[in-house]
Amino acid sequence: MKKQEYPEPAAGAFVQNKSGELLLVKSKEWKDLWHVPGGHIEVGERISDTVRREVFEEVGLKIDVLRLISVQEAIFPEGHSKKKHFIYFDFLCQAKTDKVKLDKTELKEYKWVKPKEALKLKTDKFTKNSLKMYLTAKYLPPEFEKKIISG
Repeated sequence: MKKQEYPEPAAGAFVQNKSGELLLVKSKEWKDLWHVPGGHIEVGERISDTVRREVFEEVGLKIDVLRLISVQEAIFPEGHSKKKHFIYFDFLCQAKTDKVKLDKTELKEYKWVKPKEALKLKTDKFTKNSLKMYLTAKYLPPEFEKKIISG
């Protein structure tokens, strides 16, 4: 594996269904921790497009991207299978359906859970931070968020 030269940008999706539950997943990359669907931002790809693409690839859902919840830096995150430096952009999204089709090559489990209950689960600390921001509605300034979501 090539040594990482720069931080890797990644986008995560806090996907909510019509009942207000959030979708959490487990993957091999995050060992036994719950987290949200998402992945690496491709060169030339808008972040909001990454969110839609990754959610569709990993769980088969079409979504609307609603809000930017947080931006976090993760330097060699505990619980991750690789020693990497990430910049995470987490978004609140609305699922158009809640019929998950799990990509079993990337993910091993999923569940829909009430947001406050999600705080009680064993998650990575970045998912937990974004969950707290979501629950307290402490979002980034609208002018910053608008530039990220719509360009």
